[in-house]
Amino acid sequence: MTLLPRIDQVWYKYVFLEELLGNVAGARQVFERWMAWEPNDKAWSAYIKLEVRYQELDRASKLYERLINCHPEPKHFVKWAKFEEERGNVGVFSQLTSTFPVLVAGAGFTSPEFSLGS
Repeated sequence: MTLLPRIDQVWYKYVFLEELLGNVAGARQVFERWMAWEPNDKAWSAYIKLEVRYQELDRASKLYERLINCHPEPKHFVKWAKFEEERGNVGVFSQLTSTFPVLVAGAGFTSPEFSLGS
């Protein structure tokens, strides 16, 4: 297919069908085509959730980075930082919080090893 509609619901169903058929690689290809159009954050979240379901946490982390490059909003940064905190990725979390300390100051991170004062 060379021309696909820019209607989010069509893309969601397309991805769902690929995953339902067990074609995770195909679902990723569909998502990649969709992400090229820089859709809203819900579409990016759906792609991230797919990667998390299949324990592809490094891929999910890279998707968060791409999301922030596409939609540089504080809420996306905070979601990414919380994701890295939950998976225990101290290096990435430290890099994120040192780069954007104002954004995470009130974000409610809970792990002591992730305190902003260290």
